Amino acid sequence: MDRNRIDSTKSFLQEHGIDVMIIPTEDPHLSEYPADHWKLREYISGFTGSNGLLILSKFGDGLWTDSRYYLQAEKELDGSSIILHKEEKTELSWKEWLRQTPPENSSIGLNDTLFSQSCIEEIIRICEERHLLLNFNVILPVENDLPPLPDSKLFIHNSDYNGLSYTEKRNLIFQHTQADYVLLCSLDEIAWTFNLRASDTPYNPVAVAYAIVGKNESYFFVNNNKLTDDVTNYFNENNIICLFSYESIFESIQTISEKGIFSVDPNKTNHHLYNKVKKSNLLREASPIEHIKCIKTSTELENIQNACLKDGIALTYAFAEIEQRINERQPLTENDIAIIAKQKRSEQTGFFCESFSTIAAYGSNGAIVHYNADPSDCATIGTDNLLLVDSGANYLNGTTDITRVFCYGTPTEKQKSDYTLVLKGHIAIATCRFPKGTEGAHINVLAHQYLWKEGLDYGHGTGHGIGFFLCVHEGPQRINNRFTGVVLREGMVLSDEPGLYREGEYGIRIENMVSVEPSVKNEFGEFLQFKTLTLFPYERKLIQKDLLTQDEITWINNYHQEVFNLLSPHIKDNYALMWLKNVTKEL
Repeated sequence: MDRNRIDSTKSFLQEHGIDVMIIPTEDPHLSEYPADHWKLREYISGFTGSNGLLILSKFGDGLWTDSRYYLQAEKELDGSSIILHKEEKTELSWKEWLRQTPPENSSIGLNDTLFSQSCIEEIIRICEERHLLLNFNVILPVENDLPPLPDSKLFIHNSDYNGLSYTEKRNLIFQHTQADYVLLCSLDEIAWTFNLRASDTPYNPVAVAYAIVGKNESYFFVNNNKLTDDVTNYFNENNIICLFSYESIFESIQTISEKGIFSVDPNKTNHHLYNKVKKSNLLREASPIEHIKCIKTSTELENIQNACLKDGIALTYAFAEIEQRINERQPLTENDIAIIAKQKRSEQTGFFCESFSTIAAYGSNGAIVHYNADPSDCATIGTDNLLLVDSGANYLNGTTDITRVFCYGTPTEKQKSDYTLVLKGHIAIATCRFPKGTEGAHINVLAHQYLWKEGLDYGHGTGHGIGFFLCVHEGPQRINNRFTGVVLREGMVLSDEPGLYREGEYGIRIENMVSVEPSVKNEFGEFLQFKTLTLFPYERKLIQKDLLTQDEITWINNYHQEVFNLLSPHIKDNYALMWLKNVTKEL
């Protein structure tokens, strides 16, 4: 945190008569992981979490974030003027703060390219209710300090990986909308639709671009320096008109939108762009792509399983080496754990990048749900506490996400009990059978039930959707306590990740990837179930066997046998092979 950035920003706001400035995390594409060019909230506040909204004002400064980041935010905001508002605990959301705090006629500033149309409509309603003056186009001077737009090259992600060509995807899209064109703002939807990838944002293989997909011709807006001859030829072959300027969409769309009906998702399109579409041709609807993309093809599912196999091989090498080095009393830090995991993954064919920043958290750091180790000041791994590692990768044939907890000493009874209760909830999700039409919220209680029985709980969701060589967090499917109307459908891929966090002591989270597949069909209806995709053992030292049912013990033993059978043929190092054999033994 640099107090000078806060002070200089507030001085600018005062000079320009702006009483309240709202600064979100998102970029103009509403991305979870924006490129450095748009990390304004992080740059000003010093808070590095992936979710948060900053308000600087005459009436107090605040940052709102979710339970994953409470402890991290408290640490990173310490010493600043910014008050942390805990979204799940505070009585005042940032929108309620805006509704209650600034007096009438206060000036509210924001950059409307960083907010969805839906969000801006809500802000407008609040401002009208409270007689607040809203300025959509405030650009802060500190934005000039941020890095330039990323310029990685576009490349074609061959349809052999996903089973659908651009033309097939385009045709699918127009089976789900009555529009003539669909405006694409979300970077993962652009990447998926056009089978194109790049390295413009951290952890997500996407390009900074806009696009319009049409029944006949489509339009792609990207800076010229990102093109290769292959991509240019690809555009020509598929009747994709490339306009060689990323920001030229704001002018071009006014003309293009006169050609026919435009499908625009107000939740996925920034306000500035939304309002450039000709109003008489605008069809306001949920993105048809989101609900197609989340159902993986059989080719994608096969590739994802292979990606999980690669991940299991890499992590076997990684954690066999880590355990050996700890046994030899070599000093290893949390940062070293992340480096080793990335190195072993990078040795696998098709590795592209990590799917998020590895969370390697020892001891009390594990209680910080999205802990981010500072390489210059992070914990050394010891034998008197637990190590939580949440990590993942993007391979050309799939995205992975896995969390495991390790114990390199003798665990306490409380640690064993806590771990086993979390594991029971994890297994309950993995083994549940549910009728077609079930939402994630219907089964969320299964993961919490054993913790609740002991008066324990966790605050984050139990499962999120996962993209295909795209974003590790993908909607619309979820397993949490919110009913959204989105049912679990065959072909969806999600995480299964209950946890438990004891502040000042340790954290536990166990995560596998699962896919939704058919189960049984009878006179009671059609039922679905999950197939576990992740291949890596649990921590046997932490399993308290007498808390498990025989069915749970059998499931763990069968899973460990499958892990050994599938991974062992690929493990060429004797020590790593013996490590794998030991950690997958029957309970």
